[in-house]
Amino acid sequence: MSTIQGLVENIAGPAVIAKNMMGARMFDTVRVGKERLVGEIIRLDGDTAFVQVYEDTAGLTVGEPVVSTNLPLSVELGPGMLNGIYDGIQRPLDKIREASGDFIARGIEVSALNRTQKWHFTPRVSAGDEISGSSILGTVPEFSFTHKILTPPRIAGKLKSFVAEGEYTIDDTIGELEDGTKLRLAHYWPVRQARPYTKKQDPSLPFLTGMRILDVLFPLVMGGAAAIPGPFGSGKTVTQQSVAKYGNADIVVYVGCGERGNEMTDVLVEFPELEDPKTGNPLMQRTILIANTSNMPVAAREASVYTGVTLAEYFRDQGYDVSLMADSTSRWAEALREISSRLVEMPAEEGYPPYLSARLAAFYERAGVVETLSGESGSVSVIGAV
Repeated sequence: MSTIQGLVENIAGPAVIAKNMMGARMFDTVRVGKERLVGEIIRLDGDTAFVQVYEDTAGLTVGEPVVSTNLPLSVELGPGMLNGIYDGIQRPLDKIREASGDFIARGIEVSALNRTQKWHFTPRVSAGDEISGSSILGTVPEFSFTHKILTPPRIAGKLKSFVAEGEYTIDDTIGELEDGTKLRLAHYWPVRQARPYTKKQDPSLPFLTGMRILDVLFPLVMGGAAAIPGPFGSGKTVTQQSVAKYGNADIVVYVGCGERGNEMTDVLVEFPELEDPKTGNPLMQRTILIANTSNMPVAAREASVYTGVTLAEYFRDQGYDVSLMADSTSRWAEALREISSRLVEMPAEEGYPPYLSARLAAFYERAGVVETLSGESGSVSVIGAV
């Protein structure tokens, strides 16, 4: 596909208007300016694209290039995500620190997963087998978990070749279909699109938070959606952190969406020291942190929530029960309000955009107990602070 390159026409904080973008698609990822800032197209009008930029736009000038990648904002799903801490667009913060120091440099590009680490892969299929979306190709041990390697959901066919048991990196080809499609230990998936499943199941098991007052008075089912409402300083974050520590989910995805940096630091300091009662390992080994603190660009708050639920759905498709902590959805709504006002959209109640309720509903709808495409049963339980 040919490269679509436009020019910056207008800049209003995290919102950038680019012209000469004919052929670009909604929600495509773009690189903005000479520093190649990461952005996403959120509106199209003729050859004009409205872009929300996930990095600081200070210093960006009119006339700088805007290049479309022709791909939606996606995350890389595979072994190596557990015990990780990412920013809102799945860039590992430890790798960013190695590359740019204590402050995040603009336009920095780092791989989401470790490209050099070798994983011991045990195949479950062989050449000649028919596979379909989310088929389990094999397993990789990751801490105390059995990480199941899945076929990308949209890929199906007959295996022309497949590797034997051995050590492989995530970039190695482990199999090839007869149509030439190559398979790896990892694959990409767009964050705004819910991962497909066979059917939703009726929830039947309780989600035990580890706090009796919640389990007795405000019970939650495994695969349910819940909110923790309260004013500033009332203990929403502390409650969510307690649920993340002691809840009976297999895997925890903790999204700090516009939260204070010291609260994410508390999680980083405490979780490695706490013991998982199921395995005896540090809690951090079953946790993925997505840190998009209040001093980071507001546009990335929306991306961080979608990134978190996509990672949760990936582990759900392996048959695990996942809990997703979104702290806080109110700050996501505030980010939507700011970007909406920058784009001069008609406001609704209290200045929020009219589509806020639709975005929230689509997010919470991704919770649930499902039968996956491979026949497994997994769940995503969403707990959002409001």
